[in-house]
Amino acid sequence: MKDSKTPLYKTYSGTDPYVFISYSHADAKRVLPVIGVLDGDRVRLWYDAGIEAGTNWPEVVASHLLHAGTVVFFLSESFLRSQNCIREVHYAVSQGKPMICVYLEPVVLPNDLAMQFSTATVIGTENGSPEGIASETEALTGPAYLGDGETGYRSVYVNRRKKNVWRVLSILFASFFLLTLLFVIGYFADWFPFIGAKTVTAAASPDDPNDAAGKTVEITEFRDSVSRDILLSGYAEATLYFCGNTMVSDPTAIRYANGAWYVGNAKVEAGNPSILELVVQKESVSYLALVNERIESFDALSAMPQLTYLDISGNPVGDLAFLGTLSNLKTLKLIDVAATDYSVLRALPALETVTVDYASAEAVLDALGDRAVDVIVKR
Repeated sequence: MKDSKTPLYKTYSGTDPYVFISYSHADAKRVLPVIGVLDGDRVRLWYDAGIEAGTNWPEVVASHLLHAGTVVFFLSESFLRSQNCIREVHYAVSQGKPMICVYLEPVVLPNDLAMQFSTATVIGTENGSPEGIASETEALTGPAYLGDGETGYRSVYVNRRKKNVWRVLSILFASFFLLTLLFVIGYFADWFPFIGAKTVTAAASPDDPNDAAGKTVEITEFRDSVSRDILLSGYAEATLYFCGNTMVSDPTAIRYANGAWYVGNAKVEAGNPSILELVVQKESVSYLALVNERIESFDALSAMPQLTYLDISGNPVGDLAFLGTLSNLKTLKLIDVAATDYSVLRALPALETVTVDYASAEAVLDALGDRAVDVIVKR
């Protein structure tokens, strides 16, 4: 939620060339002054203040990225930790958009992002003032991005020059009350496809207290399979972790306790098995978790021999023969599954670690025989 004192500027809604601004909300105090200078110079631009309440967030962002003339990324450590920002990078690259990278601070890019930004123009930290960054951005984009400051813009800030202050306040209060009411009704009536990303704190595991205790993990909760599929359609990262109706940035936040699945300390309902149809199309994914998704057969994963990490816990899967096609698999998690025959594990050449529950531990150890594989048993 934006602070009430944070200035909001106009966003462009026409068809002329405009600049798309991508940044982490944690950097808003450093990015918004730059947007303010660009706005004052009549540069046509769009950033996420242009999203109206109740709209489909990923659809709106994707649409504006698709039609943008240039994308400006404000890079920081917070940016690199944000799943939403990274998705915007991948989508911009897939659409061949001209890119400008503004370094808010010195950061070391991971190899995949360094490759994605290999064609981008860089504005370094030495141009750190809002005026300096805005000036160089305008020089790079050129006069084609300048407008008259009015046509095609939609104002998102309050006009403080209203003479009747009490009338303005009354209208604002009434609008806020109405929007809040509509949001509450819409939430319980399933009007909104899903709620965007937020963070949780991972809980300590009684079996492995060093795995995720105290770690901050980003999650995205989905209200239905449609919104989930919209996000997955443009997904191109190496890691993909799902638990029920929740996508997580780190699988250590997923845990099983007292017959239920949790992300952090929040209980997660079972997901929809249709997720498997989209996942098997992701050739870039090598780390995969599909936990508590009600999937009875994972045979389709034979199309993903690149997998090195796989967690299919919490699913009623009985036949594990498909694992025989995953010759690169190093880490496997099989907690609370319906399987009884684990003989296929002995034939996996790269397998290093298997995590199971107490009920199946003995059968797994027997199946592995003298194989040098670490077996972790979870309560």
